Amino acid sequence: MRFNRLKITPGLWLFLFCASMYYITMGGHLYSADNEIKGLISEGIVERQAFTLPIADMVYMTPGRGGLSFSPFPLGSSITMIPFYMLGDEMAHLFPGIPHTFIIEFCYSMINPLCTAVTCLVLYGICRMLGYSIRTSIVTALIFGFCSIAWPYAKTTWSEPQATLCVLGGLYGLLRFNATNKHLWLCMGGIAVGYGILTKLEMSIYAGLLSCLLLYYLVRTRPRTKALVGLMAWGVPIGLFGLAVLGYNYIRFDQWFAFRHYSEPISTQIGQASSVWLDSLEGIVVGAYQHLFSTGKGILLFSPPLLMYYWAMKSFWKSHRPVAIFCLALPITFLLVTGSSWIMTRISWGERYFVSLTPFLILPLSALISDIIEHRSTYMKKSLLTLVGLGLCVQALGISINFQTIVDKMGVAGEEIDIQLLSYDPEYSPVLLHAQDFYARVGDTWDIIIDGPDAFIQSHQIAAGRQGAIDLNIKSNRDLIRFYTFDYWFCYMYLMRLPMYMILLPGLILLTTAYVSGKRLIGYYSLS
Repeated sequence: MRFNRLKITPGLWLFLFCASMYYITMGGHLYSADNEIKGLISEGIVERQAFTLPIADMVYMTPGRGGLSFSPFPLGSSITMIPFYMLGDEMAHLFPGIPHTFIIEFCYSMINPLCTAVTCLVLYGICRMLGYSIRTSIVTALIFGFCSIAWPYAKTTWSEPQATLCVLGGLYGLLRFNATNKHLWLCMGGIAVGYGILTKLEMSIYAGLLSCLLLYYLVRTRPRTKALVGLMAWGVPIGLFGLAVLGYNYIRFDQWFAFRHYSEPISTQIGQASSVWLDSLEGIVVGAYQHLFSTGKGILLFSPPLLMYYWAMKSFWKSHRPVAIFCLALPITFLLVTGSSWIMTRISWGERYFVSLTPFLILPLSALISDIIEHRSTYMKKSLLTLVGLGLCVQALGISINFQTIVDKMGVAGEEIDIQLLSYDPEYSPVLLHAQDFYARVGDTWDIIIDGPDAFIQSHQIAAGRQGAIDLNIKSNRDLIRFYTFDYWFCYMYLMRLPMYMILLPGLILLTTAYVSGKRLIGYYSLS
């Protein structure tokens, strides 16, 4: 059977394109101590059947039951990491000359490209269920996938992309139930949302609002008995995952409701932040500015197509009011509940906690895109294309440079970052800092190609005041990939002097997949 006769749906081509692009541009390493701790928990579950950390004085560790050290983070991300740890452990036996840590971290970095590609597929499916054409659905998914902060975070090992997939999957299951009346979809949606809560506790906000949307559909169109069955199908899985969260608290801290983040209870942090937020009109205005317009965190700067949100929501409201209300209520509720001071992340590309909101903010754009395609609005089309191009440029800067270089640019390495300076001073905007670094990285990468990795590493070790043997130690050479090369796995692997076939072979496969799938997507768009 010839390949071109295989029945491959537009959604699958979309997934293949997104996945291949994400894997081409992934980092191949961990990005923070948070991720390292979650990985150690995964390793502990597999190797020791325990939830404790092997090192007592690690950053962010939290003391718990019996004086042992535990992770302060929810369990979901660590569970997701388990099969990738097992994969890395097996690969380490096949390549004994490569450090075990390097292989494990590389496998961990494969999680979020997959999660984000599936998220694009789910967003495409939601658009199709709402009645939009294949072209409109593909364009909407691609805008989310490559013109928003979703792309830079797809290459990281943070938990936000995983949680985003879970809550968007919950919306998909809910809408699929409303269209088919099959409770299995509600159950699957509840499982997805529940696992999202197990991954990030903030996803309980999504669970609450999605439940409200479900109640609207049930009360409006179903008899009382069927409505009760629907609520059970949705609520039981979420409740079971909630019990898992409480059980994990009990294992760690000997208390069911001992929600902790680092060394302080989450409830205390939320309460303090929310009191400031809710008690002051000024706090609401300042918080809204931070998250929407600030040079360091503003989502409109880091996801430019969202500048069309007002016009998109007007069209989306007319055709899909219940979902539109949900998409509008979600960011408002999220900000009001969490509070402005608590939600702000320090070293990130824009606001990291807004990653999970992004597909719900992009979804209304489907109505605008449909209007542009159907009515051929020249002005709106040019405006959207301009913002899409700008979004691609912004994300290209985000995926090329490691976010943590901001610390050194600010001249406060090893110190607490001034969040106000990072948020409001344009001089320290990540977009500007990454743009400044981009040209320098081109020159450094050329030096690596010409001089070779050994000479490059040695010269920068001397420049940094470091002496010693040049080896494959991932820890000692991490700064070199972080500060002097583009933040891509193939740059990282070349610097670590891995065999060229390990770079060229997967690179060729990924590029071929991206080309073939991208060509098919263009073909779908060209169809009348």
